[in-house]
Amino acid sequence: MQLSTLSGSWSDWQASGSVYEFRSASLGAAYWHPDAPNGGNGGPKWSASQKLLIRQAVDTYKTRIRPLVRTANLYHILPRPDDKVWDGIEYFDPASRKGAISIFRPGNPESRQVVRLKGLDSKAKYWLWCEDGSIQPHQARGEDLMRRGLAIILPQPFSSDMIFLQDAAAGKPENMVEPGK
Repeated sequence: MQLSTLSGSWSDWQASGSVYEFRSASLGAAYWHPDAPNGGNGGPKWSASQKLLIRQAVDTYKTRIRPLVRTANLYHILPRPDDKVWDGIEYFDPASRKGAISIFRPGNPESRQVVRLKGLDSKAKYWLWCEDGSIQPHQARGEDLMRRGLAIILPQPFSSDMIFLQDAAAGKPENMVEPGK
């Protein structure tokens, strides 16, 4: 078990309604964040847009990630985080043929990362789409995703994205939207 505490503002991105931080905490390291969301402890108050982004991240966690946490296989698709290298985990449920990738770019100078997925059917095709724009919605073969990998772009340090995948044989996902819509 992990517990992380931010007992003061380290920097603006850590105390300002950071979706990066929320997504990280939702993977299992519970945060106690005394600055959120209305200031205190010297931290800034979250703006209305920051509160909306956190609300959306919470909704994604409740509706898409939490069901996978209960049933899916968990794969570490990048090395363990150290605040220098990208971090990524994949949930994939072979029964529902759905999955999600949580990807994080720390203070790393590289804006592009290739991740090789695991646990997919090499012969199947998969729909892939994301929440924040790190990939364009498309289809790819399981073999290609596991062997060559998936190229992900996060232009800003300390940013993250949620990438979703679903077996194309199940049809086009209803909730697949272009990033930003």
